[in-house]
Amino acid sequence: MKQVLLSMTSIGMLLMVGCTGVSVNTVENLNKAAAMVILEDARVVTDPHLADDFGIVRINTAENAAGLLRAQFEMENFTRDRMTINAQMEWYDAVAMKIDAAGGGWQQYVFEPRESRSISFTAPSREARDFRIKLVDADE
Repeated sequence: MKQVLLSMTSIGMLLMVGCTGVSVNTVENLNKAAAMVILEDARVVTDPHLADDFGIVRINTAENAAGLLRAQFEMENFTRDRMTINAQMEWYDAVAMKIDAAGGGWQQYVFEPRESRSISFTAPSREARDFRIKLVDADE
């Protein structure tokens, strides 16, 4: 009887843990030593539900040692549920012409509840001067 009760209790606890999302706590340096180049952005929202649940909090840019533009997006899941997001990066040259890049397809990212994370992309060539990121809720 004790074994049955213990087994049922264990199963119940596992089910409860499996049904709740994992919350992510973070700690970071308050007095940051690194200087960010934060960009102002323009947004086109065609999925207001996604915009309510998930967002880009900050965009930081820099060039790497090879002279390639890097864009880092701090993204955050505002919900209490795990979210899967598909992202696609597009790069543009100095006259706003799109640069075709090998491997420039959709990439999938999983965000735990309330998780904030930085995701970086590097331009495919030195000609890239601008970019656009597209986000889609893969769970929909």
